[in-house]
Amino acid sequence: MRPFAALLVLAAAVPSGVALAAGPGDSSATLPPLSVEAPAPVAASATVDPCNGDNRWARNARSQLVVAGALYVAQGYRLVNVACSSLREGSRESFDSSIRGGSDVVYVGFCDDDCPDMDLRLYHGGSEVARDTAVDAFPVIRHSPSRGSEDYRLEVSMYRCRVEPCYFAVGMFTR
Repeated sequence: MRPFAALLVLAAAVPSGVALAAGPGDSSATLPPLSVEAPAPVAASATVDPCNGDNRWARNARSQLVVAGALYVAQGYRLVNVACSSLREGSRESFDSSIRGGSDVVYVGFCDDDCPDMDLRLYHGGSEVARDTAVDAFPVIRHSPSRGSEDYRLEVSMYRCRVEPCYFAVGMFTR
């Protein structure tokens, strides 16, 4: 189990003049550690912390999220959490989040250059409530729950990965 990356990593990569509002005191969402489902994760000797990693694949996924984030911030969204990791083809990771009723939530994912297809699925109470399974490396899910704060699970699936592992970043934006 690894904790989610600090938002400061992304904030440091934001172009000058662009502000991403987020902070540790934001109670609108919490993202606990990732849980890896099958197949087994990459061997420890080949693993880096993708949000803090200094490799071009992690930087690629992270920088795409920063650019998209600026567009969402311009529309009144706030970046409240970020997940970065790497997956092998056919594997998935999931994390839980709490979404406040009345919020408009967007999950935006980006994958590195070796990933032609990554998917996102959002679950509530065991039922799928939203998904983006288009054949692309930049899935987007929107969800607007109508009542109080509720718990959700976001699943990231690496459908195709040409050179393993594939690195990804997913941002959770709310307004």
